[in-house]
Amino acid sequence: MRLLLPALALAHALGLAAGDRALATAELWLWLALHAAALGSAWRRARVAAALAVAFAAGALALAARGEAARGAALAAPLEAVVEARVGAVLRGAGGPTLELREVAPVDAAVRLPPGLLLHAGEAPALASLTPGSYVRLALRIAPARGRRNPGGADRARALARRGLGATATPLHPELHAMLRASAPISLDPFGEFRRRGARRLAEEGAGGGLLAALGLGEAAALGPAPRAALARLGLSHLVAVSGLHLWLVAAPLYVGAAALARRSAALAARGDTRRAALGLALGGSVLYALLTGLAPPVQRALAFLVLLVLAQLVRRPLAPASGFGAAALAVALAEPSAVFAPGVQLSFAATAALVFGGAAPAGPEPRRASARWLAGLAGVLRTSASATAATAPLVALHFGIVSPLGWLANGVAVPLTSLVLLPVAFACGLAAGAFPAAEGALAAALGAAARLAALALDACVALAAHVPASLGVVPGALGCAASCALALACIRARRTALRLALAPLAAAAPAWGPPPPLEPPPPRVVFLDVGQGDAAIVQGRSAALLIDGGTAFVAGGRRFDAGERVVLPALGALGVRRLALVVATHADLDHRGGLAAVLRALPVARLWVPPGARTDPAFAELLGVAAARGVAVSERAAGEAPLRAGDLAIEALWPPRVGAPPERNDASLVVRVGLAGRTLLFPGDLEQAGELRLLAASGAALRADVLKLAHHGSRTSSTPAFVAAAAPALAVVSAPLHGRFGMPHAEVRARLAAAGVPWRWTGRDGAVVVGLAPALRVRGFASERRRARRLDRGGALRRRGASARRATCRPAPCRARRSRAGARRG
Repeated sequence: MRLLLPALALAHALGLAAGDRALATAELWLWLALHAAALGSAWRRARVAAALAVAFAAGALALAARGEAARGAALAAPLEAVVEARVGAVLRGAGGPTLELREVAPVDAAVRLPPGLLLHAGEAPALASLTPGSYVRLALRIAPARGRRNPGGADRARALARRGLGATATPLHPELHAMLRASAPISLDPFGEFRRRGARRLAEEGAGGGLLAALGLGEAAALGPAPRAALARLGLSHLVAVSGLHLWLVAAPLYVGAAALARRSAALAARGDTRRAALGLALGGSVLYALLTGLAPPVQRALAFLVLLVLAQLVRRPLAPASGFGAAALAVALAEPSAVFAPGVQLSFAATAALVFGGAAPAGPEPRRASARWLAGLAGVLRTSASATAATAPLVALHFGIVSPLGWLANGVAVPLTSLVLLPVAFACGLAAGAFPAAEGALAAALGAAARLAALALDACVALAAHVPASLGVVPGALGCAASCALALACIRARRTALRLALAPLAAAAPAWGPPPPLEPPPPRVVFLDVGQGDAAIVQGRSAALLIDGGTAFVAGGRRFDAGERVVLPALGALGVRRLALVVATHADLDHRGGLAAVLRALPVARLWVPPGARTDPAFAELLGVAAARGVAVSERAAGEAPLRAGDLAIEALWPPRVGAPPERNDASLVVRVGLAGRTLLFPGDLEQAGELRLLAASGAALRADVLKLAHHGSRTSSTPAFVAAAAPALAVVSAPLHGRFGMPHAEVRARLAAAGVPWRWTGRDGAVVVGLAPALRVRGFASERRRARRLDRGGALRRRGASARRATCRPAPCRARRSRAGARRG
């Protein structure tokens, strides 16, 4: 019976996984739960098995019901509607404040909407101030729950369905809403406004203040991209995202300090066991810290375990680690079923399991000398750091694509420093900044001094990260995951500290061993990524790879998005690209060069090409600064210069000229032609009609290409008939969102491609477009994972303009639907 709680927690977690996969309907899971409960009531010997079955079915039912509700009224296209809804939860993160809307009811009865929506309220501060439980009427633009579909990307629609949310929404106007009725429910975030007020005050102190806000108030969004990247390379990202580790770092010093003070008090010692008072003080301080930082799910797990531990000590009943672990897991899963899939929760449980169930150090005599005791303490810290790092390494690689072999050593130094210095200082500064946001004089000076101390720690991390081996954007394969798990198990069970310290870096590095999961078609290939309104393409040969543009990056209304971090790096990892021979920034528009800085920070890059005049363009300042810091060779490339050979790639700039380049940014785009495996790929950036005509006059027949990336996202001012005829591609690809506000690709461009008999693919509709180049062109779109890759014959069939040639090409979905209906009528 001692293992009943862990077994119930495991059964419930497996049930949640089954419900998430939609293996059966919610009605079937409810039927199973009721029959298992009836069996346990009628047959005493089957009670344990029945309890496990009920736990499994309850978990499956929780997520199956949410998924069915979210998908029951799926939207086909964005729409605008006035709705009435109840505010469920108000979430704040790096992407800005968001609201979960429940019981959504459109005012127009003819409109059908999912019952749950995720509302991005970054540019509507009045909406962000709504309290959970309030009923409001809002005018919204509602879009399908569809994420960007790319290699290595997460399934956003499934993540939202786990929370019962079937679509996303943005307000039509920041103030266009009406309160129907307010409520005063019990809030799990009573210090929300206090925390945000303090974070704003600390952010005024610069990067150091952002670190204090992250540690003391749980506002990790206050950190900038450069410190985030440095902490990721060192394996220290978890230190700035409040989790169970921070709660223990608060509870342990409080208990030790309170116990030491209580032992010195004769009055307290005479009244009873002073350890009980110390436990009560530690628990109270931990609860206050958890509430102050927002009570995130990892903190909930640690707090539940801490409460059980304190209660067991107070009633003098032993608490088996497995029972406490199982009870905490059940508490978190029952409170929020989707939390089981959250990376922070999984990392928190993995680290705790490693520390609770890991092998104990061999016993020995107590050191007498102070230096020996200090060395023993240091060995214990490194031992703990190695165990936690090894246990979480597979999860860190799977969720974040980070492999940091020396993370255990960095944690061994950073965790004690954070616990003893930074966390208490950050906690005190957070309280002071929240209580006195307009502080002046001595308090303001103290906040400034603390921020400078935190800034020194960040500067040390940034400097150290430049010399520490680490890999970002890793997508581990089966071999790497299996090796990492086996080494992690051996590490946490090792009794000798030296062996544990030797196994930890191997377990941390193992996710990068072996190839990533296979992705068809194999290299040589070109991958046009789904980055919304932007461009990003990866050309991957057998021995080298290059990146052309990196999507957008922006901060607006509190929301931050970087396609380099969120899309390009995971895609490079999924493709097995660990270094880039060349990165090309076609021009200075943010939707092309915005994500490149993150790529240069994360991966080894040999060269960076920019258009002429980029060194004096302020828009390129950040990118060129990152390139200089990372030692990347920068070249302002122009037409007529010798092609670059990198492995089996041949890259040549066709436009603009070194002298006499067009003044317009789009028409001065760096046009690149890539030769690979006997194929030619053409990337014209954002050329407009005038630029295309000048390029035609300069290059003539040299523009012929097998694969053409349509210029300017398929705008009607580009892809002129003359340019399309000169390129004569076997396949054209357009990078644009499905329901974008600019309406790209334009209907005129589609008509031009149809008139020329050119098949085309669209990242917004098809997801990332993967084109295999040898032995024949093969095309795969990520929008439908089950769709077989189509083979395109480079021979005469693609050059013919007849109906048979058009049938052999990849046609848009509406054309296939019309052919199916026509066949049905003939049948």
